[in-house]
Amino acid sequence: MVAPNFRTPCPPPGSGVHTWLLGAANRCRRQGLTEADACALLRQQMTRPPNPAREVEQTVRKAFNSNWKPSSASKPAPRVRYSENRLRRLVQDCPPVSNEELAALSPVSPVGVSWPAFLDLMFEPGEVVAVVPTWWRPDGKGGVKTLKAWKPFLHLVGLTPKVSDIEEIAGGSAAGSFYMVQPVTGESILVPNGKGGLRSSWWSGSCVTDWRHLVLESDDAPHDLWRRFLASVPLPIKAIYTSGGRSLHALCRIGATSKAEFDAFVQELKPLYKAVGGDPDVLSGVRLSRLPGTFRRQQKRDQFSAWQELLYLDPQLVNPTPLRKALFP
Repeated sequence: MVAPNFRTPCPPPGSGVHTWLLGAANRCRRQGLTEADACALLRQQMTRPPNPAREVEQTVRKAFNSNWKPSSASKPAPRVRYSENRLRRLVQDCPPVSNEELAALSPVSPVGVSWPAFLDLMFEPGEVVAVVPTWWRPDGKGGVKTLKAWKPFLHLVGLTPKVSDIEEIAGGSAAGSFYMVQPVTGESILVPNGKGGLRSSWWSGSCVTDWRHLVLESDDAPHDLWRRFLASVPLPIKAIYTSGGRSLHALCRIGATSKAEFDAFVQELKPLYKAVGGDPDVLSGVRLSRLPGTFRRQQKRDQFSAWQELLYLDPQLVNPTPLRKALFP
């Protein structure tokens, strides 16, 4: 069962809101929230006014006085381990692909594309994009803006801006800079913080306005094999970029119109994806990915260690799927 961390939104009015409310209240109890925090969280999540007026309080009290536990009847799926030999067999018909070949194939040259320009190409006008300069920024400081609001900072990239948030994003951090791969509402909501309380979030499931993007990445597969895999995978790829570390990220457009449709798509992909070295944890709709065009600093020295480099860019999906059809016609 999924905890009420906004990955399971409240259904529309007339579609089981009260049933969802009771389940969400039980999960609040299991996470250690207080009754008051649970009430505040659920009121924010509900898609209709409480009916009767004290519906939330009564449901939370009922849940907190129960002994409900998540079902343990289902057994976990067997673990599928990474196999480099399996990956080699899968891509054996695809010749080696270099970073230079990816760049040459790009309908839009990746050279010199700043991070605001990258966001402008990946998202639609008027959409809100969440950008964070480190892995964990509980306050979300300076991180959520519309594309129009990001554009004035284009000229600041590579310089030393006075705007501290933009400087931190462009200048990098030990963890690197990230962006949320789906557009969001731009409004923060309360989610459990894992310590029995609540925190604000700008990029949880209920904030997502479109589920069209999927990230593919691997920390296990060698870069040469992973590039051949990306060239062979039958998914339309909008961008490929480095993490500033050991992995390559690919942003794909799958066109899902809902969280349920997104989950159904990745469920079929997971076993093969993990077997060939993909990170199954990134196959989620609520996903922060590396932001190309920014630095990732070394952990112990205030120096730039690696550039989160953009290798391939096809925002309009001009090239055929898979990419190998264009690389090796």
